[in-house]
Amino acid sequence: MKALLVLLALWATVEAEMVRIPLQRIESMRERLIKKGEWRKIEENRSSKLFTGSQIGYDYTDTEYIGLVNIGTPAQTFRVILDTGSADLWIPDSSCGGIPGCQDYCNHMPPVDCPSFCNATACCPYSLLYKGPAVRAQQDPCDSKNRFQSSKSSTYVKDGTSFSIQYGTGSAIGFLGKDLICLGNSSVCNTQQFGQATKIADFFANQPLDGIFGMGWPTLSVTKTTPLLFNLMPKLDQPIFTVYLDERGPSAQGAPASLFTYGAFDSVNCNSQISYVPLSAQTYWQFPIQGVSAGTFTRQKTYQVISDTGTSLIGAPQDVSDGIAQALGATYDPWMGAYKLPCGSTPADILLTINGNTFKINYKQYFIMLGNECVVGIFPMSSGGFGPSWILGDPWIRAYCNVYDMKNARIGFAQAKHSQ
Repeated sequence: MKALLVLLALWATVEAEMVRIPLQRIESMRERLIKKGEWRKIEENRSSKLFTGSQIGYDYTDTEYIGLVNIGTPAQTFRVILDTGSADLWIPDSSCGGIPGCQDYCNHMPPVDCPSFCNATACCPYSLLYKGPAVRAQQDPCDSKNRFQSSKSSTYVKDGTSFSIQYGTGSAIGFLGKDLICLGNSSVCNTQQFGQATKIADFFANQPLDGIFGMGWPTLSVTKTTPLLFNLMPKLDQPIFTVYLDERGPSAQGAPASLFTYGAFDSVNCNSQISYVPLSAQTYWQFPIQGVSAGTFTRQKTYQVISDTGTSLIGAPQDVSDGIAQALGATYDPWMGAYKLPCGSTPADILLTINGNTFKINYKQYFIMLGNECVVGIFPMSSGGFGPSWILGDPWIRAYCNVYDMKNARIGFAQAKHSQ
C-alpha cells in the first residue's frame, strides 16, 4: 500500500479554532503477542464483566496510533493513545518508577560501577557514595515513560483525589491534578483535571506511549471528570472531531500516518458525503447496525456496536466472527488466536448495514500481515450480556472516516481517501 503523507495543519479564528494532529503508527501489543503465540493467554484471562459498571471494556494495548498532548507551563509533552473507547486522561507521574532524568541502566547498575557511568549524586542512590535502598529486582513499567513533573509547572494545581482505572489487560493507579493541557502544539488548550499515575500495569512497559487520552462521553469517565474534548467544545469551530487512519501496511513503524481533526470535517482525506446515525447511548460512541455479510455468510440482526480508535481489530460475537472467517476461507489458529489466510489472498468485502445503508470494508483495510503470517482483522468477543457486542476498531476507521459529533450525539461515516 502506497503511503500517503499527512501534514500538520492549523486553522485559527478570533474566537474559535480547529486543529489537526498527525499521528504515528506503532506495532500493537496484539500484533507482537500473536506473532509469539501468546495472545490466546490474554484472551482467556479477559474478564466476562468488561462492559459492566465503570470498568473500561477495551484492550488499549491494541492501539496502533498515538498522538501528543502538552501539559503544564512550560509544556511537558506526552505520547498518548487517542482513544474513543474511554473518557479519562492520565499520564505517569514523576513518582512512578525510577528516577526521572536518569538513564534506565542507572537503576540496575552494580553500586560500584554506577558513579563511573551516571550522575552519582542524582542517579546513583544505590552506589557506594549514597546509602540508599536496595536495588530493585526489575525495571518498573514507568521507567521508560515520559513522566510529569508538577514542580516544574507554574500553572499546576494539586487535587490529590485518588483514582484507579482497570483495563482488560491491567490498570493505572494514582491521583488527580489540574493544569493547562493543549492538543499537540496547537493553541487549543484548556485547564483540565487529569490523572497522574503512580503505578501502571506491566503490560504497558514496552509500548512507545506514556498514557491514555480518553475521547468518550462524560458518563464513561471513571474519575467523574468532564473529558477534555467536551470542555473544549466552545473553542472549536464545530463541536466535532474527525478521525482518518491511513493504510501503511506492516512496514510502517513510527512513521507519520493518519490524522485526528478537531473542530472540523477532514475534507482532505475524507469524501464529502457523510452518513450520520444517532447514538444509541452517550457513553461509548455507540450505535446500532442491522446486519453483516461476507461472501456466503449473512446475518440480519440488530447489534449494538461502538467506534473505537483504541482497538486495532474488529471485535464481533464468536458465531459471527467464525461465520465471516469461514466464508472468507480463513481458519482459526489457536496458537496465534487469530483467523489465518495465505498471504497474497484477496478475500471478499465485509458488508455492514447501518441505518439502511451498506458499508463495505475491503480486504486492504482488514487483511493484516503479522511477520510471515496473514490474518483476518476480526476477533471473537463476548460482552457477557452487558453493553455493546461489537467493537469497530481500526479496520473500520481505515475504510471510513468517523466523524464524532459531540453536540448532536451522533456519529458520521465518510469514505476514506487512500492513494490506491
